[in-house]
Amino acid sequence: MKRAISLLLALVLTVALVGCGGSKVNNNVTAGGLAGALVNTVPFDSEMKAASVENYMTLPEGAEAAGYMSNGATAEEIIVVRCASEADAKTVKTDIETFLADQRSNLERYQPDEVSRLDSGVLVQRGVYAVLCVSADAERAETVIKEQLG
Repeated sequence: MKRAISLLLALVLTVALVGCGGSKVNNNVTAGGLAGALVNTVPFDSEMKAASVENYMTLPEGAEAAGYMSNGATAEEIIVVRCASEADAKTVKTDIETFLADQRSNLERYQPDEVSRLDSGVLVQRGVYAVLCVSADAERAETVIKEQLG
């Protein structure tokens, strides 16, 4: 019985350690580099134009940001913020969630067909990064983010 419990504990510990092994974030990626990778490799249904993230939210001190917005025909957008700390990135993710709620409210009135696209967007906070990508292919966006950030 003791041996079975010891074996089970060893197995649980091994699984826990393997699960944590892939959590290292590549902190050398610039906001512009990640935003550029997304706009160039993820499919979008409308033309994407560079946009100033600072027009949509207040950024914490020391943050760098890059973004793209659709030409207005769709709800597609990219927001990438590289913060000075993980705590700042968590705050920025919350700010992006507020931004998305406002976008959703506007879309419900003017472009209700786009609400589902907004709802299926990718929003992640990973290390010092907060990233939003609303596109025609959320799966591809997730792949690009993972490839870039690790």
